[in-house]
Amino acid sequence: MRKKISMFEKEFRDCRAKVKNNIFTVENSRIRRVMQCRKGIFFTSSLYDKKNEKEWVKTSGKEHDFYYSGLTCRADGLPAELTVCGAEVKIIENVFQHESLSLLVSLYDPVRKMLIKRVYTIFPECAAIHTGTVIHTPAVPLFFQLIECSHAIVKKTLHNVIDSIGLDKNSKQVKAVSFFGRTDQTNDMVKVQAFKTAAGKNLFLQGNMIFLTDGSRNGLFMTQEAPSCGEKRQEGECDFMVSGGAVKSLGWGILPYEFKDCEMKTYGNVIGIFHGADENGEAEFKKYFCMRFKDSEENFKSMANPWGGGGAIWRKNISEKFIIKEINACREMSLDMYQVDDGWQENRSLEELTGNNRILDNASWSVRKDLFPRGFTKLAGHCRRLKVELCLWFAPSMNRLYRDWQDQADLLRIFYKKYGIKTFKIDGVINPCREAEENLGKLLGTLRERSGGKIYFNLDTTSGMRPGYLFFQEYGNVFLENRYQQVKGLRRFEPWKTLRNLWRLARYIPAQRLQVEFMDVEAARRLKENYSGSSYPEKYSQEYVCSQVLFASPLCWAYPSFFTAGGRLAVKKIMMLRKKICSELYRSVIIPIGQEPSGKSWTGFQAHNFNTGSGFCIFYRETAKSKTADFTLFHLEKTIYNFESLTENSCGFCADFFRQKNINIEINDMNSFRLYRYTQKK
Repeated sequence: MRKKISMFEKEFRDCRAKVKNNIFTVENSRIRRVMQCRKGIFFTSSLYDKKNEKEWVKTSGKEHDFYYSGLTCRADGLPAELTVCGAEVKIIENVFQHESLSLLVSLYDPVRKMLIKRVYTIFPECAAIHTGTVIHTPAVPLFFQLIECSHAIVKKTLHNVIDSIGLDKNSKQVKAVSFFGRTDQTNDMVKVQAFKTAAGKNLFLQGNMIFLTDGSRNGLFMTQEAPSCGEKRQEGECDFMVSGGAVKSLGWGILPYEFKDCEMKTYGNVIGIFHGADENGEAEFKKYFCMRFKDSEENFKSMANPWGGGGAIWRKNISEKFIIKEINACREMSLDMYQVDDGWQENRSLEELTGNNRILDNASWSVRKDLFPRGFTKLAGHCRRLKVELCLWFAPSMNRLYRDWQDQADLLRIFYKKYGIKTFKIDGVINPCREAEENLGKLLGTLRERSGGKIYFNLDTTSGMRPGYLFFQEYGNVFLENRYQQVKGLRRFEPWKTLRNLWRLARYIPAQRLQVEFMDVEAARRLKENYSGSSYPEKYSQEYVCSQVLFASPLCWAYPSFFTAGGRLAVKKIMMLRKKICSELYRSVIIPIGQEPSGKSWTGFQAHNFNTGSGFCIFYRETAKSKTADFTLFHLEKTIYNFESLTENSCGFCADFFRQKNINIEINDMNSFRLYRYTQKK
């Protein structure tokens, strides 16, 4: 399949892709990556930071950028010899990602009749390049020599590299960041570990992303578009490797026995560059994230879901009349959406799927006639009149590995066409194998595509093997956690813990893509036995609890109609404040500032718009004893900024960042907040 590739290039805005003499270049105004195929080896010969004139790659070109144990190598251990059999450049725009330039290079191995497509995608003015891989071979990896005892694969021998670049061997600082779902079982959703490389020393790292910095303030990050560490199927002993001067991203997302004689897409990987402190690298990744995973301001709304107020209460009250009452309360509280949770369907409960292992066809997912004799027609009409969006909970067939995805796509599309339901919470997900991942992706992707991007999913990450924070994000946002006021233990709602979880994740994941809860404070006051020894709810106001999720996607995890008149007014006040800044907030990079929330700290968030240089800051005084605190803000010019108060109980001020690095904030009352808009002084 050797094919002579003619020279060509294509440009899109500041992006360019070029092919010449088996040398492949993809670049924009920020970054350039050059790959070449030489003596049968396909490798990266350059990764260049244009702004800071930094070349990252130093390589001998003796191994491929990718590797799969028992598949991409010969019997003597040397890399399989590949030939270039095609190249193509396209401008891409679809419902899943923003406009980009894509370079596809096709490689062929005649021994295994293996076709490998490497796809490099770059976005305008973005300092990162995405690499995707598609493989088609009738051969399966020869991993028989890796068998230990019965039929268990020895994971330590599976060093399946999805992308790599050769670096110089000078010492570097490395930070590995791991994310964890299964939030029903943990409040530790982010783990950060620091390492130092040294010549002759190999690092085997766990994580979803790594940051490397040299001694000259130059930085590089590498991120896997794969499930979180706790949910990923184990494919090897580590996720990243720094070895022999090379940094490698491991994990194809395909186990040896899952290969099929058809095109199979691996997990993706992204490499990006930055300069200065780690915060700059984190910001560059979040900019990339928002280009790579297309979203809309239309989805950056507040929602009410009653399940958080107690599932038993919901099952007792669910009816057309009760939900209309709930929708009326949403309107009064200025909440944008109301989601009907488990129990609306003929099969009655998620337990039928996850407990009884019942096979559920589309008839099982029809609307219960005993509760909704006209289906959702009346509810949908009432929502349209009140301008509250009707949303729905749904659990696809995990016990069938989603092999009925086409039927279920047709089912959900009927709800979309008939009732105007666009947002679905996806629950009960377990992805134990590659087939399940593929089928679930087809279900979600088909609906997004057929609706022109209108259908959107809240992807529950609370239990099971689920997509997490970096995978399937082109389909929707993340429903973060189940916390309740009626229970004790880890899942008991504590405002400062919810704030801490958001604060930790927001360092790496856009906060706008996290659906985070607030609760009914008055309802908690009636549950004193659950909160013995806690300052919540007695020392917390409804306004303050709502304000903690103002920069995320707010979720009223309670019964709106059960709020007192004062509670509804407090929620409305915060939601109306959010509506005033929502459009600007959506376009900003959100950064955690201050101390990590502990219930006793000064903490907050900064939302910075890199295009306008303006933004917002929200400051929280928990039960810290001091009435004042200093905050460091990021990405500001050395000039004077005006800080306009957006909360009625505070005044604006000016800050000269040419003369000072920090600003001092005063809040007289504990468990209170202040919100400011900042702009450069003209």
